[in-house]
Amino acid sequence: MRIVGLLFIVGFLLSACQSEEGDKQMGESDNELIDIVKIQDDPDNVLRIDVEVTMKESATLKLVYWKDGNESVKRELVFDDQKQSWATKLILLEEQTKYWLKVYASNQNGMVEESKPFQFITKALPDGLMKFTNLMPDYTYTFNGYIHVGDKQQGTLYLINAEGKVVWYQPTDDLSVICSGFDPKTKTFQAILGFNPNESFTGEYIYVVDLYGNVKLKKYYAHLDNPYFHHDIQMLDNGDLVVVNQIRQSFDLTRWGGSSNEMVTGDGFSILDFSGNTKWTWSAFDFISPEDDPDIMGDRGEFQYTPREDWLHANTAYPCPDGDFLVSFNRIRQVWKVDGRTGEVIYKLGRNGDVHLTNPEDFSDRQHAASLTPDGDVMIYDNGYTNKRSRVMAYRINEITKQAEVTMRIVLPKEDFSVNQSSAYCMDNDRILFGSVVPKTIGVIDKNGNLMWHYKTNRPFYRALYIDFKLLK
Repeated sequence: MRIVGLLFIVGFLLSACQSEEGDKQMGESDNELIDIVKIQDDPDNVLRIDVEVTMKESATLKLVYWKDGNESVKRELVFDDQKQSWATKLILLEEQTKYWLKVYASNQNGMVEESKPFQFITKALPDGLMKFTNLMPDYTYTFNGYIHVGDKQQGTLYLINAEGKVVWYQPTDDLSVICSGFDPKTKTFQAILGFNPNESFTGEYIYVVDLYGNVKLKKYYAHLDNPYFHHDIQMLDNGDLVVVNQIRQSFDLTRWGGSSNEMVTGDGFSILDFSGNTKWTWSAFDFISPEDDPDIMGDRGEFQYTPREDWLHANTAYPCPDGDFLVSFNRIRQVWKVDGRTGEVIYKLGRNGDVHLTNPEDFSDRQHAASLTPDGDVMIYDNGYTNKRSRVMAYRINEITKQAEVTMRIVLPKEDFSVNQSSAYCMDNDRILFGSVVPKTIGVIDKNGNLMWHYKTNRPFYRALYIDFKLLK
């Protein structure tokens, strides 16, 4: 069986025949292809509905469903195999809402048949899920997509719509969501879950799950070549995974008052196949040495850990379209572009880096979530550690001359300041989604910094991602 896609279409509601609420099994005795349609609640998730269809002969299947009163927006599930029985799930639903479903079948002779409309009503969300509170109730701004966050405390992945309603959730076995991402090609979420008991802020599991709740991968840290993964996981176009991980190496730090065999925890990233086997590991230690850092033997100071315990604090390994990677180092306030083939560093953007900016104030003061805008500029969430004001910044970098210009400089509202973690990504050419973790706020702004959409959650998350409807087709 191959799922062709989950499509968002516009159409007209055909004549409806209301059915009784609850689990339903409806015979289609007058039809030549469709025999039985069974609709029932998913026992594990109230925002998934199980549908079973039995045909009188082999046929392809298409399911079309829509919210009652909103028949202009329909969703399709299309299956192109010829079979006599089907079992699937309807997803991306709102709680306590009435929906309609129609079934279409097509046999090898070209006969196309449609069922009558069936009604189903979703149940209330379970207690204890994250809450999303609208901070701008008088605004009517909307968008054609969903926002994804992961609960760092109680371990659940979410999608919410423009009205702040949960339309999808996936519990993660009571494991905190350290970070998460979404791959539109495979329609899967990738996450780092739980806490490695042997090392601070590193994860316990690598986890991949699809929109239907099917767990594709759950790999325990002790079963990986490098067990100290943290802060970022993303899927590459070929199905491999890239993860940020800690790298430990001993150095001669006698120059700074240490021993000749001091252990320093730095960072890099690894490429894993989908079984979790390491295909390639890149280490920042090949291009920067703590032996040249006069502060390496210092105490914790403003940080939770000493420089030797957490020297660079990488938080991003963003795959670029050209096959290279953007790696963000929070402690040294730099974003590096790394050649994805040779591992060589192409440039270092930030304070004491090799990219020139006219105004030093345009360098970040700690940063997270390095990415590319639709124009190819490097975009970051600048935490603004010193001035206590977070910013969204974007830079256009000439990789030959190592010159950069600022193409976006947006100071976020004071109430959205986040001293650590957080994210900012382009939704399209005109709008930016930010997630400020410390105040637990999620917002949409335009390029002038005007706030258009603003919500607050009751529990922390690591980053907020925008998933356009088009990516779910």
